[in-house]
Amino acid sequence: LYGVVFYLLFLLTFWVSTYKISHGTKRLVFLVAIAGAVFSTYFLYLQFFVIQALCIYCLGSAFIAYALTLLTGTRVRKSEVPEEVSS
Repeated sequence: LYGVVFYLLFLLTFWVSTYKISHGTKRLVFLVAIAGAVFSTYFLYLQFFVIQALCIYCLGSAFIAYALTLLTGTRVRKSEVPEEVSS
């Protein structure tokens, strides 16, 4: 259930950021991705150390959450770099 909520929230914020292109909306998408990665890390901890069983779907979801965080972080970083003014 948490994964579904995360992916729906991520899709919603990403969709909004494509129509309302601003640095704030890109940053919001990045924050949602970071939250997903943090929760994925917690759930991976539970799998490895508490229940000591692995779920292939959970591992795949964690990989996707980390990839989304890297990709959206790159997107935010590119939008922060000022464009050079040609003389």
